[in-house]
Amino acid sequence: MVEIERAIEQAVAALVLIGPRWLDAGDAAGARRLDDPDDVVRLEITSALARSIPVIPVLLGGAAMPRSTELPEPLRPLSRRNAVELTDSRWDHDRDSLFSALEEQTPLRRVPDAPSADAVSVGAGLSISEGEIGDVTGVRGGAATGGVDVLRDAKLTAVKMGDLTGVDLGPDKRKP
Repeated sequence: MVEIERAIEQAVAALVLIGPRWLDAGDAAGARRLDDPDDVVRLEITSALARSIPVIPVLLGGAAMPRSTELPEPLRPLSRRNAVELTDSRWDHDRDSLFSALEEQTPLRRVPDAPSADAVSVGAGLSISEGEIGDVTGVRGGAATGGVDVLRDAKLTAVKMGDLTGVDLGPDKRKP
């Protein structure tokens, strides 16, 4: 809990990635994880909500925004946040909507691309500590004419990746 609090104290925003099974994800015993007061994801979200930093739900893979009645009491304020949807078919538009939401609510700003840039950098310098990512689907990145640099210089510490599907991060270099 101390590590989570420390990480949230340094955050300027929190993105809550919600996939189609996020609401009903279970633990090893089959109990719904969001109902467990010690669940890492629940602790991160409640800590962010308590700090009054921007908390932006990001809907992935066709997920719907949970209603307040579907969430445990400490997470109910999440249902009153404006969500951003990320889809495969509208990736560029949706990504820009997410960036715009971050720019409106935080001091974060996009760095303009260099005119000759032909690659995309996603999450450069990202640091995630003791986080969990679940039910992330349909993620795609890359430029039509260039390469992809995903999570360059990323530091992932004790991160559990679950149900990560449909990832397309650029052209398959094995194809002729």
